[in-house]
Amino acid sequence: RAYRALARAGVDLLWAETHYGLAEARAALASMRAPKLPAAITLAFAPGADGYRLPDGTAAATCLEILARDGADAVGLNCVSARQELATFVKALAAGIERPLIVKPNAGPPDAIIAPEAFAAVVAECVRNGAVLVGGCCGAGTWHVEALAKALSASP
Repeated sequence: RAYRALARAGVDLLWAETHYGLAEARAALASMRAPKLPAAITLAFAPGADGYRLPDGTAAATCLEILARDGADAVGLNCVSARQELATFVKALAAGIERPLIVKPNAGPPDAIIAPEAFAAVVAECVRNGAVLVGGCCGAGTWHVEALAKALSASP
């Protein structure tokens, strides 16, 4: 009902994020498809030795491919740490996903927020590696977004 109410209110895009399970994300996407508006969906993956995965072990690429097949207009990840390995992973992920890739990392826990410039450098590298929609999640404040805008405007 919430997505239909948003559609009636005139929104242009429906967005659901921070899902920790594929079934939950698929249910959210199914709900978003009813109003027939573009739908973006992200999941919160954890890094591991062999890439990013959900808590149940499902690989990020598998999840995003399924959501794309289910009709998501944009797919991606959020609330993951803005570490350099994220940019490398995004490059591999973007090559296999046929939808715009969303990347919205966090800036760290409250007691260890990374510097805005460090955050911006990682996210800008994600854009160079194929991310299309970017932003910040937990801990990313105005300074992080400003640093990201500056880094992206300086990129070739």
